[in-house]
Amino acid sequence: PFGKSIIRVFPAWPKAWDAQFTLAARGAFVVSACIEKGTIAFVQIHSQRGGACHLKNPWPDTTMTLFRNGKQSEDLSGDLVTFLTQPNETITIVPKGTTPAIQRVN
Repeated sequence: PFGKSIIRVFPAWPKAWDAQFTLAARGAFVVSACIEKGTIAFVQIHSQRGGACHLKNPWPDTTMTLFRNGKQSEDLSGDLVTFLTQPNETITIVPKGTTPAIQRVN
């Protein structure tokens, strides 16, 4: 409870099961993600109040591209990434070289 809140997406999900979710996370983040055929398609984080977001890379050994409010922003790599968010900002994260095909999980 006193350390960093790290967002982990599908850390132990069976590869054969497709799923999608939208859940609240500590730090006033709303997180959506989708996994199909064992591959995470995207992670979307809506920051309700702004601040640092800590994400365990859901694509190990792969660089990620961040899209801020629909516009390509920056690339991040590493096992654990931290990026700053603004209030009411929506960040969609995909593996580098792809574009977000879906913007929100219902």
